Amino acid sequence: MARATLGIQAIHSIELAARQADPWLDFFTHGFGFQLVASSTGDAIESTGTCRRLLRCGDVRIVVAEPVHAGSQARQFLERHPDGVMAVRFRVDNAFHTQTQLLERNATPIDSMVECKVGGVWWRELAISTPLGDVDFAFMQHDDADTNLMPDMEPAGHFDPARNPAGLVGLDHISANVRTMMPTIAFYERVLGLSRFWDVSFHTEDLRPGVGTGLKSVVMQDVGGEDGLGQLLDI
Repeated sequence: MARATLGIQAIHSIELAARQADPWLDFFTHGFGFQLVASSTGDAIESTGTCRRLLRCGDVRIVVAEPVHAGSQARQFLERHPDGVMAVRFRVDNAFHTQTQLLERNATPIDSMVECKVGGVWWRELAISTPLGDVDFAFMQHDDADTNLMPDMEPAGHFDPARNPAGLVGLDHISANVRTMMPTIAFYERVLGLSRFWDVSFHTEDLRPGVGTGLKSVVMQDVGGEDGLGQLLDI
């Protein structure tokens, strides 16, 4: 019997930890046409130590998280890493169902499920740890799929959907480089319930003797929906 899926509908957003937000904001807005649509409230900055800014272009959302004091989760990430992705957020159709599935598969939650109202609609989110170092996966449910707000944020600008110079539509897949593949594949299969879509491997010795480099890549998918194809994760 096939295992129940987590109900993943899309990649909602990618969260980037940055020592200084301004260069990244300039890069995304001027380089690709992203628009700043929301930012952390003053109370949220004070309580979390992080100023988070939400950028959007098409249906692609990027959160730039800048630490402002020592209690910041972004600062803890940056003490061990250069600027980079610290969380990937997936939109699911039922957060309680997703939570049940994850706990039955021995996932490790970061904290209790977040439940709050965003734009008058309930936002529910559960984050778990992953074998990808300090990168977390979060699963959120919000009935307004087109919202330009996130918890503890306030509007920071008007979003114009027609303004999309690069023609970005959405996030096709995410990719992670790992030192050893099997623990990550096992996590994707046994905890997230994904299945293998395809894989490839090669070594340059086969083509150019004396040049030693190679690659193994496995693409995992969440099978769901009428077309049987959900989100892709490349290892």
